[in-house]
Amino acid sequence: MKYPLALFFIALAPCLPASLSAKTTTLIHDNFAESGDINGTAPANSTIAGAVWKSGVKERAVVSDGKSAIVNIAKEQSGGIDLGPNFFRDNPGIYILSMNILFPEKEEGKRWMALGFNNGSFPTQSFTDITERAAGNAAGSPWVLLRAGGQVNVFAGPGNAKLLAGTPAEYASGKAHTLKLALDTRGEKWKLKASVNGTPIPLMRNGEETYEFNQNPEIRCVGFSATSLDEAPPTTVAISDFRLEKSDSE
Repeated sequence: MKYPLALFFIALAPCLPASLSAKTTTLIHDNFAESGDINGTAPANSTIAGAVWKSGVKERAVVSDGKSAIVNIAKEQSGGIDLGPNFFRDNPGIYILSMNILFPEKEEGKRWMALGFNNGSFPTQSFTDITERAAGNAAGSPWVLLRAGGQVNVFAGPGNAKLLAGTPAEYASGKAHTLKLALDTRGEKWKLKASVNGTPIPLMRNGEETYEFNQNPEIRCVGFSATSLDEAPPTTVAISDFRLEKSDSE
């Protein structure tokens, strides 16, 4: 009498969601638990040999307080981890990049903190910086930003080229918000999805959540970037739970 139940589960298996069998691997994770300048330090966890943070120095240094990395968005502070040329092309998969961003309470304005991919071999400048592009690099591509006023923007890049989406200013300062990009490099044309706090952001005018690249971006780094303006007064933003994961299916 046990056989019918066993046969039921065998028959049910093909109907189970693919997500239940998806394999996800954490490639990089940093909770910035070690205090001090992050430049030259390795993330807390990494499966990629030689992965270290590259960031600015002196007034552009990014320093951890033992809980978060503190970024002064009035000083064009940025940081990234170089995975080497063609990493995403030579290792097809779905790459999920995420990070938490916390603006001070009641902070407002257009200045921003961003998460994304880029092609700068020394990614210490803003994702929009013209110096990177003048040197033949792609700057941010693709990337997503959160403004102090609560708006989220997604760019295909390079730099601030091809704005894909913008949300209403509804992500208030004073509490952390999670930005996430999912880049699918398995096909001939790469695909992108984005979300904030787990809510998908439509990237196409028809409401479609998936953007397909006509020309795949050149990428070798993952990281974060601050407003491309060197201005006062200083505004510090806390970033935490930086992750790069790889999945074999959606």
